[in-house]
Formats: sequence, C-alpha cells, structure tokens
Amino acid sequence: MTTENIPATIPQNETVELSISQEKIDLISALAEADKKWIKLIEGGFSLAKDEKFLPELVGVIRQMRPYYVRWSTDNKTPEKIEYSGQPAPEGFDLRCDLTLEIDGALYGLSLAKSSTKHHLAAYTNALKKNGLKPDQVVTRIRSKSITTSNGKFSIAIFEPVSGIGAPIQKPEPIKPVVDVTPRPQQQATASNPWA
Repeated sequence: MTTENIPATIPQNETVELSISQEKIDLISALAEADKKWIKLIEGGFSLAKDEKFLPELVGVIRQMRPYYVRWSTDNKTPEKIEYSGQPAPEGFDLRCDLTLEIDGALYGLSLAKSSTKHHLAAYTNALKKNGLKPDQVVTRIRSKSITTSNGKFSIAIFEPVSGIGAPIQKPEPIKPVVDVTPRPQQQATASNPWA
C-alpha cells in the first residue's frame, strides 16, 4: 500500500491556512447568477417576472451592476448588446444597466432603463462614494416612481440606503389600515335595560 494518495494529517494545535481561489468562487457564483429570478419595474412597485407577484419595494444588497448599450432588432426578441465602458452611445443604442440584488439570501435581476441608470443609480452610487461606501456594502431600498414627460408616462427606480452591511435592516413600518374614527353618539341608558 502506498501512502502518496493519503491526505496528510494535521498535528493538534497547529493551524493551516486554507484558501479558495477567486476563480473557483466566481465559477460557483455563476451558478447562482444563472438561477436568479428577474424583477420588472412597474407603476407603483415591482413584479416578479414569472410569478406576477407584486412587491411595493425592494430591500437588499446590490451585488453586481452591469451597464451596457442595447439596440432592439425589428423582431424585438434578440437585442444587440455592447458592454458600456465609458464610451459614447453608438447610433441607435440606449444605455441600460442590469443589477443583481441579494434579497433575503436569494439573487434577483433588475434591468434599469436609461433614465433610472443615468440619473438615479448614478446619483446614488456617487453619494455612496462620497461617504467611502460601495453599493455592495449597503442595504439599499429601491422604490418605483411614476413620471410623465412629453414622451409619455413611465416608471423610474429611486434608490436610498437603509443601513450598512452587518447593521440591522430597518424596514419601514407596514401601512396600517384606515380605521373609522368618526365619533358615534352614545346610547342613553334606559331604566328598562338592566345591562345599560
């Protein structure tokens, strides 16, 4: 019997530094990326693309941002994409950004149009940067806001920090149902009613 294939034993109280290569981490992370569910920005909130479940807001950590230019083909099914690296938009292409969000331990994708990317996500990341933070170091709340322009009515994403990683998430108070507080006239006790 040869001992060359038997793992070495570690003497008691001796430490061994183990390390997983970034290549392996990226390879395994890609599996989760492929399984993420996509969320659609709609008026007043968000919907899970396949489930049609309505979400009034998203609270989670931005794990990845992928900006790109896109041009839709005539069949509107196969868009042409060019990775954005700071270059001006090619003719006929629009800026977009796909976010990967970690919400309650699961990964979700959110595709942002030009206005949400250029005006709101960019302003949010700049504000974080001024405070020495990156989007993956902060729990972020994303809300939908409807706006009307000369081009029509559409929804944009609004970003705000909730807390830093490791701090408790401060979710907003749930909306309480409206209770009718109209004063009711008191019934007069009558002598014939023993329960009054």
